[in-house]
Amino acid sequence: MLALLLAVGSFAQDKPKKAKKEKTYNEKGEIIKKGWNFGPLPVVGYDADLGFQYGVCCDIFNYGDGSRYPRYNYKFNVEASRYTKGSGVFRFYSDLPYVVKDTKLFFDLTYFYANKYEFFGFNGYEASTFDPVVYQAHLINPDTLDKKIKSGYHFINRNQLRFVGSMQRPFFGVQNLNWSAGLAYYYTTVSPIDTVKMHNYANQPATLYENYVNAGIIKKEEAKGGHTGQLRLGMIYDSRDHNSDPTKGIYAEGTLVGAFNIDNDTLYDIKDRTNYNLSFTFLWRHYIPLYKEKLTLAYRLGAQNRIVGNTPWYMINNLNTMFFQKMYTEG
Repeated sequence: MLALLLAVGSFAQDKPKKAKKEKTYNEKGEIIKKGWNFGPLPVVGYDADLGFQYGVCCDIFNYGDGSRYPRYNYKFNVEASRYTKGSGVFRFYSDLPYVVKDTKLFFDLTYFYANKYEFFGFNGYEASTFDPVVYQAHLINPDTLDKKIKSGYHFINRNQLRFVGSMQRPFFGVQNLNWSAGLAYYYTTVSPIDTVKMHNYANQPATLYENYVNAGIIKKEEAKGGHTGQLRLGMIYDSRDHNSDPTKGIYAEGTLVGAFNIDNDTLYDIKDRTNYNLSFTFLWRHYIPLYKEKLTLAYRLGAQNRIVGNTPWYMINNLNTMFFQKMYTEG
């Protein structure tokens, strides 16, 4: 990289200097960005089980003539990264607040494949932290109490294809109040960890996931995952000063989500509550300026609950928010 930078620097010195573009400033003394702006970053990591992670991600903004800055006209994000032993993510999402008049559009298309995805069960802290592999090792040899024991008890192999499309429009002209609607589709596949790829767990006995399936806690028809469709309808109150890095204001979202399991043979039988559910998600994000625009107190509250029906175990941890920026929307 150093050699490349030096070469580029030498080449740049030979070229005639271009006239500098005049910068435009707002009343706060900030430089107003215009047109397209790109923020590429490498994705680099290491996991003892998954190997080296490599890839690239890039934020792409369009500020138009700068009249809305720091609000952007369009935003796109792309990421492609993987580990040398198989896990990875491919993602594209777009946030389009001004393509259609008075309408915000959002699209997310992501494919995750994880050879080592954490699964801690349903029964709270004590049940999720118990690991029979570690327990047996400590029984056999008490000297291992202060040592880390390699265990894959809380891991599964999970792949997921996700598509989310949402829109937002003003609610009868009420300031900062909007109604929203959206569609979502998830295709999830689950299996025990692959001990061939995850050779560190070659002698791993039954995992928590396998124990849950064998005990019927996870239904056999849901054990390997499935297709899930969602219809979303919500209300959003948004008084933030801007959407990229807010320093004041409130963002509150209440969303009603109707979901159905597309795999179920009784999809059209409304009496069968195992194939659909109705749930409610509420999010509250508050930004309080403490010192001008330099220091902001930000906190977030959220709640999600099923109203009726049945949620497949592999969708329970999914946060059904209408718009999001982070890659994972799980909790």
